[in-house]
Amino acid sequence: MTSFNEVYGYFLNSITDYTYLELQPNDLENELLMLLQKALGKLRRIKFDINLDNKTFKDVLTSREINIIALAMVIEYIRPKIVSVEVMKPKLNIKDWQTFSDSQHLKELQSILTETEKEFSYELQLYSLDKYMDNKDKNS
Repeated sequence: MTSFNEVYGYFLNSITDYTYLELQPNDLENELLMLLQKALGKLRRIKFDINLDNKTFKDVLTSREINIIALAMVIEYIRPKIVSVEVMKPKLNIKDWQTFSDSQHLKELQSILTETEKEFSYELQLYSLDKYMDNKDKNS
């Protein structure tokens, strides 16, 4: 079995968000669980059996599987931040938006999201190739 905490560790090491330090343990756990569940929804082709009561995966996950889930969590973490900044954009005129610090922040978030999505896609492709080769070897 693999603990959700192990996946959370990979995720938390991928971001810098000091607001998580201010959360109560239960609130942090709920936030991370929500991100985990959204991330698992992105992995339709990979089936993970989970035990919500024990907060574990029923199987022992490889480091690649944990990394893929953590990358998906990062994507789910970044998206709402981009949306909240984009909501502010129409409220400002062009000149104000160009000088507004969130405009640069939005560009950085979008860049990080794009790079994370590319890495996520690449890791999924490698994972799929590894599974294919493992099955091919078993059938030989």
